[in-house]
Amino acid sequence: MVFDVDGPSYNGSQGLTLYQDRNFVTSHNLPAVSDDVAEERIKLLKEEVLHMRENQERILQERLEAEVQQRVEHEVSRLRQQSDDQFKFMEERWSHMMSEMVLSSRSSSNPSL
Repeated sequence: MVFDVDGPSYNGSQGLTLYQDRNFVTSHNLPAVSDDVAEERIKLLKEEVLHMRENQERILQERLEAEVQQRVEHEVSRLRQQSDDQFKFMEERWSHMMSEMVLSSRSSSNPSL
């Protein structure tokens, strides 16, 4: 990578450090502009920054909402599974108790068993 600067060419990081301590405006030949033009450019840049921030906030809000929605859906799914498991357990327990009652009633009604 070669950087052309006033004087000899430098490779790599040597060229990058030449203007590190100098002001950007003085190291680049920028055309002079009137105060009105400068104010208009500043106004446009501020509006652009404002739009960029609004877009960034909107994107972050959308990502946050999507993440929260995903967590809620995961928790709802987990709770439904837990509820289904508890229902199956209670159903099996009830079925077992009914079977015991039937066996108990048979043995009490038929003492020869």
